[in-house]
Amino acid sequence: MTSTFKVSNSIPPQGHNMFRVPSARAALLLVLAAFFPAGLRAQATERTSVSVYLDCQDGGCDFDFFRQEIKAVNWVRDRTAADVHVLLTRQSTGAGGTQFNAAFLGLGRFAGMGDTLTYSAAPTAVDDDRRKGIAQLLRIGLVRFVARASGHSALSISFGAAGNEDDRPPARDRWNFWVFETSVDGFGDGDANNKFLGLEGQLEARRITAGWKTTAQLEGNYNENKFKLEDGSTFANIQRNYDFEFEHVKSVGQYVAIGVTGGVGTSTFSNQKRVFKIAPAIEYNVFPYSEATRRAIRFQYGIGFNHYAYEDTTIFFKLREGVMAQQFRADITAKQPWGSINVGSLFRNQVLDAGLWRASISGHVSVRVFRGLNVNFGGNLSSIHDQINLRLKDLSDEEVLVRQSERGTSYRYFGNFGISYTFGSIFNNVVNPRFDLGGFF
Repeated sequence: MTSTFKVSNSIPPQGHNMFRVPSARAALLLVLAAFFPAGLRAQATERTSVSVYLDCQDGGCDFDFFRQEIKAVNWVRDRTAADVHVLLTRQSTGAGGTQFNAAFLGLGRFAGMGDTLTYSAAPTAVDDDRRKGIAQLLRIGLVRFVARASGHSALSISFGAAGNEDDRPPARDRWNFWVFETSVDGFGDGDANNKFLGLEGQLEARRITAGWKTTAQLEGNYNENKFKLEDGSTFANIQRNYDFEFEHVKSVGQYVAIGVTGGVGTSTFSNQKRVFKIAPAIEYNVFPYSEATRRAIRFQYGIGFNHYAYEDTTIFFKLREGVMAQQFRADITAKQPWGSINVGSLFRNQVLDAGLWRASISGHVSVRVFRGLNVNFGGNLSSIHDQINLRLKDLSDEEVLVRQSERGTSYRYFGNFGISYTFGSIFNNVVNPRFDLGGFF
């Protein structure tokens, strides 16, 4: 059974007769509205006293659509001015769709009130389907706050017909929860001196239930660059990468998961003619997995076997070798009213040669410092001491410039920082899409 909640835009005062003959004052207002349309629009967009701040943590929300569809509340762009903070997060479903989780957090006079609702969009849903589903989710979640602020007379509620065949889950899934997805892309550009061609494809199969998670993915890409040099010769840079990866995971309660991961692949850039990997692993989450869209602290450990066959002789004079390796990962994720944080770390080394190892840390933090001011920063840093795949032969200057092959390094880093400050009116709910395409120049 589906439920549809409709919130009216205007709220009659207590004891008001909806069918009263307009007073002289009302008649005067109607006359003035004919000459001053702006005044009429102001009356038509009157809202309740509930101010709502929508915090779309993962992006992709059509805020203009929500403001147009849900006019019974006052949308504000500053959390400190809101009565309700709506924290919207998302995660992928086993069928390839998206589950949206909306946490309604009461502030000020609504402190202590709260609720969490979910909406699942089918994998075939288009953007319009998803935004309509989210809008309905917001309507339902805001009902209790509007009712508390304005009384039951502010609401008009209707329920869909029971037993709708379209809403009933299928009695039998002939695919047994298996989902398959494939894609192929090609692109190219060039001029009189340079040409570029790229091809990539992917095939993925997955079966996800509450107890088991099985995924397999086959992907490949081919990139070809041709450059005409000053002496009239042509230099070509060709890179090919093909990979097959899989994982099979068993849920053990709300905090633990065990499984096995592996794969087969090839990479001209990494001097890998063929690589085979297999590793069992275990993961522990401090919080229940059901809260993963809001917060998670996960620790993962795996140990396994890797076998490499190289295109060219390596700096260790090897054309093939087998390696036992272990890996430890830790990850912290939080999406809260004050902002979001994601920090991850990794340490990996060879079991029989501890001197061959790498470690990395990465993260992104977005913080609301105070009203209107947001700070964002992130990056990653890696210490690398396990490049056993490097080619023995020297690279030419052209090969170095186009990054045709991996080169030796002891570290890599990346960083970003941003700050934004917004001030001015926080209560403007008007939507005007004119000239959204941009100017003429």
